[in-house]
Order: sequence, then structure tokens, then C-alpha cells
Amino acid sequence: ALNVLPVGDALCTTNPAYGWGASMALTFAFSAVDAIVAHAGDPVAIAQAYDDATRAEADGVYRESAAMDRMRSYELRGVPVPDDDALEFERQDLLARGVAAGAFRDPVLGRAMLRRTNLVDRPDATLDDPDVDKRAREVRDALIAAPSASSGPDRATLLALLSAAAPADAPSGS
Repeated sequence: ALNVLPVGDALCTTNPAYGWGASMALTFAFSAVDAIVAHAGDPVAIAQAYDDATRAEADGVYRESAAMDRMRSYELRGVPVPDDDALEFERQDLLARGVAAGAFRDPVLGRAMLRRTNLVDRPDATLDDPDVDKRAREVRDALIAAPSASSGPDRATLLALLSAAAPADAPSGS
């Protein structure tokens, strides 16, 4: 639509849990101003310049948000990760159990997490830094090796408990 330049979540909605809307709104607002100043009076050129300036970031945050949501969905539903998402699952796991888990203990991981959270860098670029990747793997490996205390029943046990507690006439399902 000409003469309309959506910013932030109006252009690209991501999962609100990631908090990327405000960062996108600021970045896209500056891109809108630049396009308007550079092409004043030409709504087609303004729209094209704005699209050129925002397309890569909007596409990147959308894809990253969708990938994180898919990974959480597999885990919450207790289903195996499809083969075509295996590499993405590995990357998301390293971000969650490496970068995020180590962010408060390791300043390199802390900076990487803040740069990702605030969209200073592309969200999919966090592990492009070999030092970040190495440190994240060390944190994740340590978490995997450490015995963890259970905070409650596993998924199968919880479903069995819920099923046993359900009234006899309640519909079943998982």
C-alpha cells in the first residue's frame, strides 16, 4: 500500500516472548524516515526503498521466531524433531542451553545474548562468532554432564496422573 510504512510488529509479528517488537519498530522507523527523505514526493520509490531497507531484518526475525516456536512445540508435545529440522533444533538448543544459560556467568555469552535480544545483530548470527559458539558448547556440555534435580514428573508421568484424576465421563486426549 502506498503512503503506508508499517514498523515493528505491524510489519513483522514475532512471538511477543522474544521482545523484538520495540527494536524492530525503532530500526524500521529510521528506515522509513530515510526512505521518505531520499524519495520525497514519489510514493512508489519510498515504498521500494523502505522494503529494500527492512526486508532482510524482517525476514530474519520472522524465520528465527518461527524456528524457536517450532522447537518449543516439539518439546512441549513430546514429539521427535523431524529430520528436516534436526540441524535447526541443534542450533536452537545451543542458543538456549549454551548462550542463554551461560549469559550471566560468561561476559562473552552475556554480550552475545544482549546483542541477540536487542537485535543489534541478526538473531540468526549469534553463533557465527567462533568464540561464542565454543563457549556456548562448553556451557551446554557442562549442563548435560551435571546431574539435574527433577522439578516434577516427566511428561508421560504427568499425563498418566492427569488421566487418572479426570472424571470418568471426561473426554480423553494428550
